[in-house]
Amino acid sequence: YYFQTIQKPDSAQYYFENVLSEYPEDAIDEIKGLTHKILGAIQAQAGHHDEAIENLLLALHIYNNLNNAEDKLKTQSLLALEYCAIENHTSFEELATQAYQIFNASRQFITDPEVFLYLGKLKLTSNPDSAQWFFDQGMKLSNNRPTASTTIKLQYQSAKRLYDQGQYTEAGMLLENINSRLVNKHDPFSRVLTFNLLSAIALSQNKTSLAEKLVDSSLHYLTLLPYSDLTLATMQMKREVAWQNGSSSAILTTLNNKIDSLQTEKKKRQLAGTIKIVNKAREKASLSFQNDLLKLEIDAQKKQITLRFLWIAITIAGAISLYLIFQKIKKTTLAKEYTVRALLKRYEMEILDQVALEKGKNNQQLPDEFEQKLKDLFEEQKIYLDPDLKVEQVASELNLSYKQFKEFLARKYQVSFKQYVNQYRIDHAKKIMLAPSYNHLSIEGIAMESGFGTKQSFYRAFQQFVGLKPGEFKEMSIDS
Repeated sequence: YYFQTIQKPDSAQYYFENVLSEYPEDAIDEIKGLTHKILGAIQAQAGHHDEAIENLLLALHIYNNLNNAEDKLKTQSLLALEYCAIENHTSFEELATQAYQIFNASRQFITDPEVFLYLGKLKLTSNPDSAQWFFDQGMKLSNNRPTASTTIKLQYQSAKRLYDQGQYTEAGMLLENINSRLVNKHDPFSRVLTFNLLSAIALSQNKTSLAEKLVDSSLHYLTLLPYSDLTLATMQMKREVAWQNGSSSAILTTLNNKIDSLQTEKKKRQLAGTIKIVNKAREKASLSFQNDLLKLEIDAQKKQITLRFLWIAITIAGAISLYLIFQKIKKTTLAKEYTVRALLKRYEMEILDQVALEKGKNNQQLPDEFEQKLKDLFEEQKIYLDPDLKVEQVASELNLSYKQFKEFLARKYQVSFKQYVNQYRIDHAKKIMLAPSYNHLSIEGIAMESGFGTKQSFYRAFQQFVGLKPGEFKEMSIDS
């Protein structure tokens, strides 16, 4: 607990694993479940999803036999979030649904704010407004008890949701409140999350110098943490800040190389996790097969003893029957052995084929034709005029995955999807403002004609790309 509190997960994991190895057979199940749950949470924070899932499954199995709704809810929510992280959407939806059912059944007995924190994080994937309700309830409970770390987590989730809704000022105020709570507190993980989100807010307000200072502060605190996933997210933010700040191509190339290296390490960990799962499955199947063989041998011995007592009283027909029974047992044993070996071989080949396929996809270079096709979609078909245009829709038109398309934009143009679309929309809006036939349109009408969903998003994008408010630009064009 001490090492977990001071953000030293490697030391915490060492002691928790030693606790598990020292348990006697009759150890208290609640302590076992708690240890597996905390160990799973540490591994989840470090990005070791396969190991986290293994420990959380063990904890959930224990809590299913105990009358402890709060710990079961926290474990089930953590497990669902881990399945979401590895894109196992079926298991995620099943566990999330069960978690909400348990919560509704025992709602009046829930007093732990962490339960509301995890349930709110689950809701963020489907219903952000409902998620805020959980965060608010958790804050009410955390204000009545000394749980500073939980309060910080709840405030951060609320701030992140406000940022996603474009309420940057409110989000910034919450984050500043978190910073004040972190004074004299050793919590580098929360500091990195807070500085990264503050940096994103500064970027959205074109405060690139402030954004650079904030992301550099994140990189400083990352030296105290072994979390490679968090390092990857911070380096991606650093690249975005550098691009917005007009840094040289050499700096951007260096950042891209670091990000590629981190992504490669992440894929290696995922591959190692997959291999570990395969090996465990093989060991489990082998153990099960040995147990089946032992049972068959015991059954055979029992039958042989019975047949020996009957041998005196039976005829030659009985001897023939004994022989046929023995042959049947032998044939069944061999058939089962062959079946298990075939299944193991098939499973191993499927895993290896999948790993090879993914490796091939990752090494595949995107041809130039995608660049031309993307230009046709935006310059000929003008799909940017659709206010509901999604990144998945464009990726599908290019026959690329969501991830491949985003990486293509970052490498080719050093922009996000939102920036790429907004550039076309702003250019279109400028043409409308300069055309006399559109003089009857209001600023909001011009925003709608250019593909923007709201007037506020149009104003932000116009100032970002043009440096003027839409009204100022229109007046200047009329005067000229």
